Amino acid sequence: YEDDEQKIGLQKYGDLIIWHQIIDYAKDSNQSVIFVTNDAKEDWWTIKNKERIAPRFELIDEFKSKTDCEFWMLSLKDFIYYAKTNLKLGLENDSIDEVSTQQLFESVSLKQQREARERKTEDWINLVKKAVDNGEDIKANHEYYYQGKPLGTWLSLLFQRNKEGKKLDIRDKVIAAGFDNTKRGRNPEIVARRFINKLTDAINPDKGEFQRHFNSTMMPKSKVLKKETINEVNELWRLRFDEERSWEKKSHIKDKIEEWKIYRYDVETNPNGNWTPIQRVNKNLYKWVWTRKKDPNLLLDFKDRFTEKEKEEMRLEGILI
Repeated sequence: YEDDEQKIGLQKYGDLIIWHQIIDYAKDSNQSVIFVTNDAKEDWWTIKNKERIAPRFELIDEFKSKTDCEFWMLSLKDFIYYAKTNLKLGLENDSIDEVSTQQLFESVSLKQQREARERKTEDWINLVKKAVDNGEDIKANHEYYYQGKPLGTWLSLLFQRNKEGKKLDIRDKVIAAGFDNTKRGRNPEIVARRFINKLTDAINPDKGEFQRHFNSTMMPKSKVLKKETINEVNELWRLRFDEERSWEKKSHIKDKIEEWKIYRYDVETNPNGNWTPIQRVNKNLYKWVWTRKKDPNLLLDFKDRFTEKEKEEMRLEGILI
């Protein structure tokens, strides 16, 4: 891409043509390739502090996926140095063409590749740690990106290799960074951090939405969360909604029982004084009572809210309280 403004016509595509020719050669010969070039542009190299560290990882990955062979790059200066020191060639008398690419690759580049992979792995692990620290809902799938990088894809591929008994040391580092794929989403502190971050970042938070989120993800974990975390949630809730945050789930049973009693003694709506509501009169109460009529156990904890006379009336209607 760096040739776009410097060259015209087909000259812009010279590097791309060379790249496809290298891939085609590897496919045809089933051999790994070392590409010797003095081209120092960033579309070929990973560059740090103005030094070429390694070929771009995208090139290595693409080459591997399309050829099932290995790819590396050397400058001409490095090529000559490694050829002399590792292969002990008298280059003044021998022809470089006689050097086996595979032999040179195995003797020179494997160590560099390993070091480059290790650096890249550490970068991914550091990214996992940042995501955990920021309360991210990390997912090991191809759709999950973090800070513009396909972290989900990397994790997914890692865990696939783990199933084969490979890269278990990297898995352990990922777990140490705070993400355990076998227990994802279960760490209460991480769940709380996600909730806090979401509520903090919301521009116009919908109280109903956050109440439902709180009831389903936070309240069940109230006994295992740190006191500091609970206090932080309480302060944030007070700030965003100007009310105190309760950690006790409100029961709707009492309200329904009171509504039920009101219906029973409403002579206008229910002149016969029945405990079984008429569906067209009060559909919600009808469904609530009918559920408890089918399962009397649902009323066991509330039988003391009725008099013996009321309970006898219910039994006559098939409500076995």
